[in-house]
Amino acid sequence: MGQSDIGPPTSIGFSIISESVADLFSAKPATIIIMGRTSSKGITQRVVSSLTSIMKQISERAIDLTVINTDGWIEGDEARTYKTELIRKISPNLVIGIQRNTELEHILHSVEEKGCNVLRTVTSSTIKRRNREEHRELREQSYKKYLGKPTLRNLNLNWISLEYTPLGLGTPVDLQRVKSIEKALQRQIVYCEESSRALYIVVYYKERVDEDTVVTAESLFQKDVYIVREGEEEGLLVGLLNNDRDFLGLGIISKLDYKNQTLKIRTDYKDTVSVVQFGQIKVNEAGNELGVTTVFSTKNHA
Repeated sequence: MGQSDIGPPTSIGFSIISESVADLFSAKPATIIIMGRTSSKGITQRVVSSLTSIMKQISERAIDLTVINTDGWIEGDEARTYKTELIRKISPNLVIGIQRNTELEHILHSVEEKGCNVLRTVTSSTIKRRNREEHRELREQSYKKYLGKPTLRNLNLNWISLEYTPLGLGTPVDLQRVKSIEKALQRQIVYCEESSRALYIVVYYKERVDEDTVVTAESLFQKDVYIVREGEEEGLLVGLLNNDRDFLGLGIISKLDYKNQTLKIRTDYKDTVSVVQFGQIKVNEAGNELGVTTVFSTKNHA
C-alpha cells in the first residue's frame, strides 16, 4: 500500500506474470483497488474486503501460483489481529515469514495456532534497509507515473458517487438550520449538509478548527460532526472509477465548489468518471507528497 509494487501508493492490486520481469513496478496491473492511505491501520476491514475480492477474481482465472506480498504493519495487538484475520480470509497453502530477528513471531504463532503452515526465513544480509526518505522517493515516483500529465476537469457532484468521505451522505440544510449551527459553533459556515447520523460543515478558511471544536459539536448535536475549512481539499489525492468499479486513474483535487456542486480535479484521465474515492494523502502535480489529512475521511467506529 505504501510502496506498492503493483499499482500506485494507497492501493492494492494484482498482476499476472507470464514471463520474467526485472521489476514488478513495470508489470501491467490486472486490477487496482484504491485504499486511500499508505497504511492499513484504521482501514483494516477495507483492506481485508478488497483483498478477498481480488482473490475471488484470481480464482476465476487459470493461474498456477499466487504470491501475496502483505503490507509492513506488524507491531502491536491490532496489527496481529489484522494480519491473522487477513490470513484466515485468504486461507493460503503456506505463510512465509521473512524477519530479521523475531519481530513476526507474535503473528506467526497466532496463525500456526489456527492450523496454517508457516515457513520462517531470515532477511538476506545483502538487502539494504531503506530509510524513510527513500520510501518517500519511491512513492513519489509511482505517484508521478500514475498521474501522467494531468489537466483540469470539472465533475458535477450530482452525477458521480463519492466514497471514503462523509461528503454527499447527507442533504443540504436550510438557512434557518445553518444559522442555528453557526450560533452554536461561533463559526461562519460556507456549506452544510446533514443526515440522521452526521453533520458535514464547511467553514471559511480563516476560521480556526481543532479537535476540541469537533468534540464540543458532537456532544451538542449527538452525532458525528465533520468540520473542514474552505480550500482544505486542495491537493488531496483521489481514485477514479467507472460504473463497473474499474480503476481509471488518479486525480488531485483543486477545489470543491459547494455552491455549484462541482468537483475540480487534475487528472490524466479524459473519459467518463462515475466514482471518486477520497484519500488522505496530499500531493502536487509532480507527485511530491505535501502531507496527510483525515478531515475528509469517514470516522471509524470499529
